[in-house]
Amino acid sequence: PDEIEPTFAKGKLAVLLSTEGGHMVEDDLGRLEQLFRDGIRKFQPIHYVQTKLGDSQTDPPVCGGLSALGMEAVKEAVRLGMMVDAAHASFDATAQMAAAAGAPIVLSHTLMKYVSGRFGSYFENRPRWITEDHARLVAETGGVIGTWLMHDPLGAGSAEAFVEAVMKMVETVGIDHVGWATDLLDTGLGPWFRDYREFPALCSRFLDAGFAEEDLAKFIGGNALRVQREVAACAKRK
Repeated sequence: PDEIEPTFAKGKLAVLLSTEGGHMVEDDLGRLEQLFRDGIRKFQPIHYVQTKLGDSQTDPPVCGGLSALGMEAVKEAVRLGMMVDAAHASFDATAQMAAAAGAPIVLSHTLMKYVSGRFGSYFENRPRWITEDHARLVAETGGVIGTWLMHDPLGAGSAEAFVEAVMKMVETVGIDHVGWATDLLDTGLGPWFRDYREFPALCSRFLDAGFAEEDLAKFIGGNALRVQREVAACAKRK
């Protein structure tokens, strides 16, 4: 984390390398150390395809959360200095990640299920969204939930709907635990956001919705950087 801001100050791009799914671990936790040596700094154990590490939120449970191997993988990732990402994990698997990590965890890309007076219910047909309890579980670790810029039918159907969904997340867990997230940038974005040059205009909508400037700074990267620093510090203590 100490390299990120100096890199920006030089006018260069800093990239945080991550996995989506821990399939490469198989049953050899030593591979986590190899991933760390290769530059991976965020480890997401679960994705759509079943692994030996635990249950997905979109498939019938097999492990009752994390497997014993998955619990050890989470502990080892944090020991090495990798953030643990609960994206795609079931509620039970997320709870067990939080308990095993002993450090803040993240849930990198999702939104929260709620009933909107303007845009209808988000409880149906949003398998990758999470409940309020799921969101609070991540926040209580000191972690961050990434709010997912995804178009209908999986995401929000307009910029206004996305802003409202983010503000609902902030209302539930607090601004210190909510961040900006992306996924499927080519196929998943709607007509209301097609290019990153539109990002400043989207940010201005959050200021109009009630964010202070310091809230926006936390949302667009400050919270994620804080968690990265806390996980790195936790690894040093271990």
